[in-house]
Amino acid sequence: MSTYNVDDNLNKQLLDLFPGTIPDEPLQLAADFIFANAGANPDDYTSVIEQLVGAENEPSVFRLSSDKRIQKNQNFLSFQRNSLKDKLATKHKKFTSFKGYRIGAYAFPKHDKRYGKSMILLLPSN
Repeated sequence: MSTYNVDDNLNKQLLDLFPGTIPDEPLQLAADFIFANAGANPDDYTSVIEQLVGAENEPSVFRLSSDKRIQKNQNFLSFQRNSLKDKLATKHKKFTSFKGYRIGAYAFPKHDKRYGKSMILLLPSN
């Protein structure tokens, strides 16, 4: 995947929303793939996660996404915090609920028309 579509700074901001989590390269690759191939068959996402973290672990992956776009002049972190907080609340979770989990996160970069959409993958540590 081209690094043109990866903004490590935005991805790190997403990771930092979840204190006590452990950045995980396979989960990061899976998150990157999901949005690099947006619109692909959802079953493809499951098989990518299975390949990268193991089929036995895939059912335990907690997926969280923000599917809203934001204006280029809005603050990315504030927007994500509010959007994801609401989604977590519907699952009776908080950002602090994932301490010790492995994490990967992807956000569309500012130059992309999908800027503001994101994906976070969390997996309990073994």
